[in-house]
Amino acid sequence: MNVTEAWQKLTGEPVKVGRAGVIPVFDNGEWAFYRNTAIVWPGVETAADPAKVEKLRQNVLALLAAFPETLPELEKLGIRVKGLLNKPIKTEADVKQWAEAFFNTGPTTSVPLHVQDAMSLAYDDIKIQVRMGRHPAFVLPVGSRDSHVRQTVDFTVPGSKLRYGPRHEFTKAAFSLQDPPQGRTEADRRAQAKDVLDGAVRGRGRPRKDGLMPGAREAMAADKRRQRELERERAKRVRARERKAKPVEELATITELPQPQPRRLVRIGKTASGESA
Repeated sequence: MNVTEAWQKLTGEPVKVGRAGVIPVFDNGEWAFYRNTAIVWPGVETAADPAKVEKLRQNVLALLAAFPETLPELEKLGIRVKGLLNKPIKTEADVKQWAEAFFNTGPTTSVPLHVQDAMSLAYDDIKIQVRMGRHPAFVLPVGSRDSHVRQTVDFTVPGSKLRYGPRHEFTKAAFSLQDPPQGRTEADRRAQAKDVLDGAVRGRGRPRKDGLMPGAREAMAADKRRQRELERERAKRVRARERKAKPVEELATITELPQPQPRRLVRIGKTASGESA
């Protein structure tokens, strides 16, 4: 069977399989999953040193030796891996075979690895993923659980300093599973008004409607964008008033000339008979 069929057989449900470096072990009647120290990602095969990839195979052998029930259980599921484990990795072809094989793959999701780890360790009533779709967003609480601080920090990129205030939609989503705190002390309310992590920017002024921290870099950038929008709208209104107030130039008019009167010729002098005309 291919690796997708093998992992679906192992997990008992349909899964998306990719390069994950997952090592399953069977212990005390259930499966547990570990990750290898490195993964041969797509495209790395031609650059990978076979001697270094061989260490990944040795890692799997050492872990399975500590859980001797694993290989027999895999065999029961029809997952044959002994040939793969017994073949040393010496060539580029061996590297490619390992890259596509069972122990370099595993169930994957679109959620980044660091977020998966955070989700597995976080309290059940904290939401780490606060926006789905093509551009998901992930956050972590700024304060400890006992501080009652309703603020979050961006976790889409680990180490980010981007903060979201208590009114921001991301913060509301992160704490949406928790009951509103009751009976806060004055110390709790003071803690709510500031960040408790090192290097945090203390909020200045009243809470903002957009949920950003007052005085933070992101809040100031948002204010500048808003100011530019207001200036553009003001300029449009001024131009509209000027156009309205400007007098409309009179168009040239055509005056109809009087129609010429028909002429009547009068002959003056004598006729052929000698009479005056």
